[in-house]
Amino acid sequence: MDSKENILNSPEYKIYFFLSEYGLVNRVRKCLNLNCKKYDQDMSPWLQKRNKDAKNTLMYWRCSCCGRSKTAKEVTSSIFYRFRQLASLGIDKNNLLLGGNGKIAEIDESLYVRVKYNRGKDLKRSQVWVFGLVERNDTNSKCFMLIVPDRGQNSSRNNL
Repeated sequence: MDSKENILNSPEYKIYFFLSEYGLVNRVRKCLNLNCKKYDQDMSPWLQKRNKDAKNTLMYWRCSCCGRSKTAKEVTSSIFYRFRQLASLGIDKNNLLLGGNGKIAEIDESLYVRVKYNRGKDLKRSQVWVFGLVERNDTNSKCFMLIVPDRGQNSSRNNL
């Protein structure tokens, strides 16, 4: 997509503009290159496919002077962060019941560690233990997860 009119009429830009009206994302991007003639001026949006067979289009902003660009990666992560916040507010945590007569609940604890270069778990890095319950049904499955700050015996019993 080459022309500015095509970009502004694209569904990707319309969604982005809609989100900016509600304050979820910044409407404009500015060039932050101190050596650029257009420093602190608005960059123009661009759309590009990764290859000719790609279904998704990448939206990014590019400075016409220095060529620096910014993608919508941080935008996507902030939107999903806000969706997670909304979802957690909608859960009635005090009245959440799993299991019961004729229902099976699975209990598990998992260790999450940041993996670098896809080379296994480096246990010297910060570790996050998560305790989880899952109730599987054909129509309505439920789950509960809790970050465990201390893996001691007393803290595990208090969480249950």
